[in-house]
Amino acid sequence: MTAKPPTDPYPRFTYYPRWQTPPAWVAKVLAAFDAQQAEIDTERLSKALVSDAVLHLVGSGLEDAGFQVEASKQREHKLYRPVFYGENGRPSFQYEIDAYHAGERIALEVEAGRATLGNAIYRDIVQQSLMADVEYGVVAVPIRYRYQTNGRATSTASYTECRELLDAVYGGPRLALPFKGFLLIGY
Repeated sequence: MTAKPPTDPYPRFTYYPRWQTPPAWVAKVLAAFDAQQAEIDTERLSKALVSDAVLHLVGSGLEDAGFQVEASKQREHKLYRPVFYGENGRPSFQYEIDAYHAGERIALEVEAGRATLGNAIYRDIVQQSLMADVEYGVVAVPIRYRYQTNGRATSTASYTECRELLDAVYGGPRLALPFKGFLLIGY
């Protein structure tokens, strides 16, 4: 009898700081992505999905885990987190976000091609750092993003590039992020 070869875990993830055990909620977030692997696994799919499509596919799993999820790009369905409160306690400045868990204070963003090609990872880290009532940041990026350039198929290792950035941030004392923890997901 031959042993079945081990499969790579899906989704891939790294939790920061790396010396800390991931909280219980991490497994629930990962389960939402795992449940949609056949539809979103960027290592196996030949065509890249846009981030809104990925969010739509994992949305019900995130809602089951207690997240409020952006329903659509229509103004009335967008989800916002305040940065500042103004007069009468109304948000005076806020950012749009893909999902938020009020109980655990988790801000979550799903990215696609712009994760590294458009530097969205930097924008997400800064915006989540500034949002009120956010203690944990989560960014989901493609493991591999495939695209065409000059008529030629090419790809970028988005998850690896984002992980290297976060390794640098969490590996030294020069930039301290205001999170209790940060989860990077590769889908």
